[in-house]
Amino acid sequence: MQPESRTAKYDLTLALITDPDGVQLILEYNADLFDQETISRMLRYYQRTLEALVADADQRVKDVSILEDQEYHQVVIEWNRTERNFADRHDLARWFEEVVGMYPEAAAIETPGEQLSYRELNRRANRLPVT
Repeated sequence: MQPESRTAKYDLTLALITDPDGVQLILEYNADLFDQETISRMLRYYQRTLEALVADADQRVKDVSILEDQEYHQVVIEWNRTERNFADRHDLARWFEEVVGMYPEAAAIETPGEQLSYRELNRRANRLPVT
């Protein structure tokens, strides 16, 4: 499947049209929002989904894996490497102080009734007794 360049009426439109030669897929997209690579990837995912459902019509769409092994590894393993060693609580406190210094007015905590900046959260945390 190769995307065709056209003027899009909406940000993203997918149409399947049947004709005597079979089914034609038309994907129109806003080029200000999507690049060719993203659209090509979407089409590959759509194709993989259709192929998987044809191969096993009893499976649910939500159970179809659209990612290739390399993509799965990147998304699930590489991009998820967020582990940090906070064995020493003083290291955690130093790290938090660094974040406060970099983003003092950024929202650290948001609830429906209140928003605390990193500076205010730090001020309140510093009032707590150390155990």
